[in-house]
Amino acid sequence: MSEMGNRIATVLFYLTDVAQGGGTAFPIIKQLLKPEKYAAAFWYNLHASGVGDARVLHGACPIIVGSKWVLNRWIREFHQSDKRSCEFWDDSKITMSQLLELSRKENK
Repeated sequence: MSEMGNRIATVLFYLTDVAQGGGTAFPIIKQLLKPEKYAAAFWYNLHASGVGDARVLHGACPIIVGSKWVLNRWIREFHQSDKRSCEFWDDSKITMSQLLELSRKENK
């Protein structure tokens, strides 16, 4: 953690197309984002409780053909702690089945 606080979220902007390779892999959730010029990806790095979300562990895949240019923006806690909602439960411990059940209840 830096003096700017934990990273709440990340935005990754793809500035170029890549002929082959260069994706962003999220192995835990089994997702691969392929670079596409003018596209952007957004994810939360923390649960609402402030606990890090291991599901968004990611890495860059090798570029086979071409080059890859990206720009990232990290959204940090500094000056935002009063804007984050205060949760009374630790959402980092919720299971997928519990999350689906909550979603079903909200959509009724």
